[in-house]
Amino acid sequence: MKKYKTIIGIVALFLVTVIAFANAQTSPEELLESGVYKAEVKGELQEAINIFEQILAKHSGNRPVAAQALLHLGSSYEKLGNLKAEETYQRLINEFGDQQIAVSEARIRLQKIRYDELANEVQSKDAEPSYQLALDDDVPSAHPLREKQFDLSPDGKRIVYQGKEGLYVSDNSGTLRHRIVAHNPDFNQWQVIWPHVGQPRWSLDGKWIAYLTGKRPPSKPDEDPKEYVHALALVRPDGKQGRVLTPILDRQPTGGFCWLPDGSGLTYLTREGVRTINLDGKLIRSIEGKHNHFTKIWGYSPDGRWLLFHKKTGGRDASNSETDIYVIPAEGGESVWVTQSVGRNGHPTWSADGGTIYFISGRSKNLNIWKVSFDSQSGKVADDFEQVTFYSDARIMFPITAGSENRILFALDKKMNTIHVADVADPKTYATLARGINPALSPDGKFIYYVGEGSADEDQGIFAVASDNGIPRRLTKVKPASAQKDLSPDGRTLAYFSDFEGGRGLYVLSVEGGEPRLLMKNECSNCCV
Repeated sequence: MKKYKTIIGIVALFLVTVIAFANAQTSPEELLESGVYKAEVKGELQEAINIFEQILAKHSGNRPVAAQALLHLGSSYEKLGNLKAEETYQRLINEFGDQQIAVSEARIRLQKIRYDELANEVQSKDAEPSYQLALDDDVPSAHPLREKQFDLSPDGKRIVYQGKEGLYVSDNSGTLRHRIVAHNPDFNQWQVIWPHVGQPRWSLDGKWIAYLTGKRPPSKPDEDPKEYVHALALVRPDGKQGRVLTPILDRQPTGGFCWLPDGSGLTYLTREGVRTINLDGKLIRSIEGKHNHFTKIWGYSPDGRWLLFHKKTGGRDASNSETDIYVIPAEGGESVWVTQSVGRNGHPTWSADGGTIYFISGRSKNLNIWKVSFDSQSGKVADDFEQVTFYSDARIMFPITAGSENRILFALDKKMNTIHVADVADPKTYATLARGINPALSPDGKFIYYVGEGSADEDQGIFAVASDNGIPRRLTKVKPASAQKDLSPDGRTLAYFSDFEGGRGLYVLSVEGGEPRLLMKNECSNCCV
């Protein structure tokens, strides 16, 4: 009997040794992978939390893994509705500044939590917006790469904008408005209703409105609109004393213009460089340098030291959605990049004190407003970018800061077609996931596949989004014909029709992404399904 007990003891000791050895051989990366699997796939959040905490206790020296463990720990807490989520994200930001990707994601999630808290608080108080919509529905549609067609007066009480019959000035309620520049039906005279012209800009003293005007050359009455000529013009807010300020500019529209900080003149962008004129139209300064059609000028810093731009990046063949922001010294010199990231970054504007640059970016779900600190003395841009708005069912364009309080006016491009998710027991309470149509739920209920809507390139195609309000993932770059698509019963494959030159094809694609596979094609000039 004693011998039997001894054998059992040896076996038990052996098992403990094997388990300890196995645990010792489990790498931090493998532990992290197992924790992520339990959290994201199995939904076993408490077990995942235990693994992430184990990593932080035993492997804090492995900073990339520890940072990811904190990020997923915060996410797990967030899904459980645990208040530790904010504390965890903040710890990641404070202690792992060298792990930029994880820190950036933590900032986005932390800002989202705090924004939701603020939004709930504001909604509970039935707060009204500071400004109401003042622009007509027939205002020319604004492309995110183009110039804004409205501007706020320095006192914040009036808005100038381009309408279907010219330029209008309205009070900020939208109830009192009058036309200050009329549309001229004679296309041999100056116009303000084409997509690129207009662009009204209020002087800093509120006494003048500058705008871009254009006309068809009398010698070429049948030319393409691209051959129209352009000039800068001035008009008083009451519509009086209007005049063309400059000689004919480039045949192509300029890259925008802005007022000098003291209101004594205007600076505009041409293909050959930056030009500054006084209010008599006299050239007073030039900065030479080639600029492409997609480069836009957005204004001086309040101290007049810097000029703000955005431009298309990535070369001639790159998508129009690839844009970045930079500044150059007002007197000329080397440019300083504000953003250098994949996706759209544009429409920058200065804060009242010049210490912050606000801009729109697609680095989150949709085009939202972000901000970054800027030191005008040194020309240095901070490393930390902070999200300001969190729209999931709309995109934002053309933010404008108003007054010393840094209130922001912006254009909100909101569509009625949005994807919502709700509990069947309470369908009136829902979360908005994205803009799009034709949603399809995966068999396990974890993902929604839909067809994106919007005029921008990155809005087109089929997308996947987690049903618990994740970030949409683009699966195709081409929008399906007639917005049709089907999900296979096992939830693994999407089928859709897509047009190509001279016909239409039936394609299948894995829900994981990759290259679509053509099953059949139909050569037709006017295809229908």
